[in-house]
Amino acid sequence: MPRDSPRAPTPKLPGVVVVLVEPRVPENVGAVARAMKNFGLSHLRLVAPRCDPLGRPARALARSASDLLEEAEHFISLAAAVADSGTIFATTPDRPHRSDGLVPLRQAASKIVEAATPPATAAVVFGREANGLTQEELDLATYHVRIPSGDEYPVLNLAQSVLVTAYEIFSALGPPAPAGKRHPSPPAARVQVDQVLDHLDRTLWKLRYQVDRRHLLRADLDEVLTRLPWTADQLSVLHSMLHAADVFLVKKKWERPLPPDPPSGSDEPS
Repeated sequence: MPRDSPRAPTPKLPGVVVVLVEPRVPENVGAVARAMKNFGLSHLRLVAPRCDPLGRPARALARSASDLLEEAEHFISLAAAVADSGTIFATTPDRPHRSDGLVPLRQAASKIVEAATPPATAAVVFGREANGLTQEELDLATYHVRIPSGDEYPVLNLAQSVLVTAYEIFSALGPPAPAGKRHPSPPAARVQVDQVLDHLDRTLWKLRYQVDRRHLLRADLDEVLTRLPWTADQLSVLHSMLHAADVFLVKKKWERPLPPDPPSGSDEPS
């Protein structure tokens, strides 16, 4: 390419949110911001950071991406950080306790681009430097992602993981959608999934299910809703079905006593 040739602008990916859980090394946070800006990512969320993401060490590594540090959103938990995301990708070095296993990064990158098509958003989650994500945090994810690496030394640090992932997402970008083409309905946000699960829990309680059985059924439905994932319209159908069951139970006026452990915020049917 001739030296004076104009350089094409870096494509932006406004629907991709990078989430760091409890980062401890400020240089890692700064390097993450720089890697994100290199590849068109601009939304950074920090969950309970254990370092100063705006201090000199972080800014020194971020260089011209310090604005991402300044604009980063802070959350007290991963659940809160991904509540508005329709699809959640959690990076992990280990095989999770899920039947679908792991998705290779390159395959996941195309899924991330597809899931982040406006107005939808996709969250890409990176765990703690020392011990990654907990199983409870992994259970929030739609997909579990592993970055392939050599057997001799397979461990990547936080900044390296984000850099490689951002590059693969950038590489997976295809041509822009034709004008006027309708995008598929975006996946429902995590908070909407939780609302359906809470509704299920309340209805099962009214059906006299014991707490251990309710928890098991909730976990099974959670996996179904997050693995597909479902749209907001599809979730509204589930809400309607559960509501119909609630109305039936009120009219039925069962005489069997309710279990002693009602879900939070539930009311005994009259």
